[in-house]
Amino acid sequence: MAGKIILDTLQDNLLKIEEELIINSSEKMQEWGESFSKKIPSTINVIIFIGELGTGKTTLIKGLSKGLNINPEEVNSPSFTYLNIYETTQSLIYHFDLYRINDLKQFQAMGFEEKLSDNAFCLIEWGELIFPIIDTSSTLVIKLHHQDMQTRKLQLFSFL
Repeated sequence: MAGKIILDTLQDNLLKIEEELIINSSEKMQEWGESFSKKIPSTINVIIFIGELGTGKTTLIKGLSKGLNINPEEVNSPSFTYLNIYETTQSLIYHFDLYRINDLKQFQAMGFEEKLSDNAFCLIEWGELIFPIIDTSSTLVIKLHHQDMQTRKLQLFSFL
């Protein structure tokens, strides 16, 4: 619940919507992710994914990963390990799933804060709780909403 309050506060005060679209299938979600991966500004090294269970966060990350030359079949949500690391010829990609992390202190105690400043690209599911420590100039936020069983609304935000 605290993450939702933080997001609502940020949305009202600090986030600027860059793009909003409706996606009608998991295939289209992956396609958008792959396409978007080619347009990510070079100044961005963190993308935070927000949405209820089943909205397509991991599906979207599979598409992004494909665009970053990672086999999407190798991408899965690190729900129990918290972090998967993928290697490309250009960089490391840290894929976090913070669903089971209770608060910012636990994230920091696990040594994950240092990963945010590594020379790597971070894709963070359920990342609301780390808003207080991120560098907003190098972070985008993607929020996914259920519209119906197959359809999702995707909102891409940057920080003001």
